[in-house]
Amino acid sequence: MNEDLLDLPFDQFQRYRLVADVLDELRVGRRRFTILDVGGRTALLRRFLPRDRVQIVDLETSEEPGLVLGDGADLPFGTGSVDAVVAFDPLEHVPKRRRPRFIRECSRVARRWVIIAGPYRTGPVQRAERLLREFLNDKLETEHRYLEEHHTHGLPVRGDVERQLHKLGGRVVSIGHASLPRWLPLMMLSMYMDRDAPLRGIARQLHRFYNELIYSHDHEAPVYRHAVVSALDGAPLPDAEAILSDGVLEREAVAAPTHLLGELLSFDAQRDVVEGEWGRLTEVIEGLKADLKGHRGSLAEITDLRVEQDAVIEDLEGEFEAIRRELALVRGEAERESEEQGAVIATLEADLTGHRESVTEATTELERAREETRSEREILEADLAEHAELIEELRALHTAEIEGKQALEEQLVASFEEHARERETLAGDLAEHGELVEELRLLHTAEIEGKQALEEQLAANAEEHTLERETLAGDLAEHGELVEELRLLHTAEIEGKQALEEQLAANAEE
Repeated sequence: MNEDLLDLPFDQFQRYRLVADVLDELRVGRRRFTILDVGGRTALLRRFLPRDRVQIVDLETSEEPGLVLGDGADLPFGTGSVDAVVAFDPLEHVPKRRRPRFIRECSRVARRWVIIAGPYRTGPVQRAERLLREFLNDKLETEHRYLEEHHTHGLPVRGDVERQLHKLGGRVVSIGHASLPRWLPLMMLSMYMDRDAPLRGIARQLHRFYNELIYSHDHEAPVYRHAVVSALDGAPLPDAEAILSDGVLEREAVAAPTHLLGELLSFDAQRDVVEGEWGRLTEVIEGLKADLKGHRGSLAEITDLRVEQDAVIEDLEGEFEAIRRELALVRGEAERESEEQGAVIATLEADLTGHRESVTEATTELERAREETRSEREILEADLAEHAELIEELRALHTAEIEGKQALEEQLVASFEEHARERETLAGDLAEHGELVEELRLLHTAEIEGKQALEEQLAANAEEHTLERETLAGDLAEHGELVEELRLLHTAEIEGKQALEEQLAANAEE
C-alpha cells in the first residue's frame, strides 16, 4: 500500500480501505476491475486501487481528470457497463424519497457488484453523531457540513437497503467496521487537533498509528459503518473473515483514545484560563505603555509651558509698572472730575425736588380718575344685572315655549291615533304647525344670537366704559325694543297655538 495513504485522517482511511479490501478479496488473480465511484470527485479510490480503472461521477466539480458530472439517481452510464459500482457514505446525503432510485441506478449500471458503504441508523450510531455535533458546536464553535446533512436527511435503514438490493437480483452481505467506542473519541480528537495548528503534526501521527496498527482489528460491535455488498448475476460474495483480522484489541487500545481525549480537554480548559489571563495581562501592559508614553509627552509639554510662563511673567511685570504710573495720572484726573461732578449733583438734586412735586400732583389726579371709574363701573354692573334678569326671563319663556310645543305634539299624536280617517286634514294642519314651529325656532335663534352679541358688547363696553357710555345706552334702548318685539311675537305665537288648538278641538268634535 502507498505509504502516503497511512497519513490520511483515520475516518477517511477506514472508509476507503474497507471497500478496497472487499474488492481485493473478490479479485481473482491479477484481474483488473472497472469501477464507478458515485460521488467520488476526490478520486481517492484510485490511490487505494491503482491497478483498476476507476471512473468518477459527482454533482460537484473538481480538478480530477475524467470526472463526469451527474446525479447518482440518474447515472449517465449504460446498463452493466462496469464491474462494480461503489458509493461512500452516500445515502445520508440523499433525500429519503430519492434513495430507492439511487440504489436502483447503482444496480442497473453494475455488472457484478454494488457496494454502498456508510453509517446506517441504529440507536448507538445516532447518539454518537449527536454527541459529535454537540462537541463541535459547544467546544469548537463550528458546524460540520456532512454531519448536519446526516441530521437533516436522516440516516438510512440498513435492512431497507439490503431488501431493495435483494429485490433487484442481488445476494447481499453486510460487513461492519469502526467500533463506536473508539470511533467517537478518535473523531473528537481528530477535529480538535485539526483546529489547533501546533497539534496537527501529532494528529498525523495519531492517524498513521490507527491506520497501520488498529484498522484491521477495529470491527467490534457496535460499529459506526457497514459496507453493504450486493453480488449480481452469480458473482461471488466477499468473505468478511478474510478481510478483517480475527484478533481482538486489548482493552487498553480501546480506552487509550478516550483517555487521551480527556487529557486534551483538561489541558484545553487550563489553556483557556491561561490564555484569558495572558490576554488580560497583555492589555494591562499595553495600557501602562500608553500611559507612560502619555506621561512623557505631558512632562515635555509642562517643561515648555514653564519656559513660556517665565517669559509671560517677565512681560507682565513690565506691563504692571507701566500701569502703576498710568494709574497715578488717572487718579489725579479723577479727583478733578469728582469736584466738577459735585456741582452737577447739586443741580440735579434741585431738579429732583421739582419733579417730586409734579409726581404728587399727577398722583392726586390719578386717584380722582380712579374714583370716577369705580362709580361708572358700579353703574354698569347694575345695568348688567338687569340685563341678566331679563335674559333669565327670556330663557324661562323659551322653556315654556318648548314645553308647550312638546305638549302640542303629544296632543297631535293622540289625535292621529283616535281619528285615523282624518289623517290627511291633520297632516295639513301639522305641516302648517311645523312651519310655525320653524319660524319660532328661527326667531328664538335670532333672539339667542342677539343676546350673545349684547353680552359680548356689554363685556367690551365694561372695559371701555369711559369712552363708549353713550353708545351702550343706545344699544340698551335697541335691546329693549328687540325684547318688546320678541314679547309681541311670543304673544302672537301663543294666540296662534290657541287658535290651532281650538281648530283641532273642532275637528275632533266633527
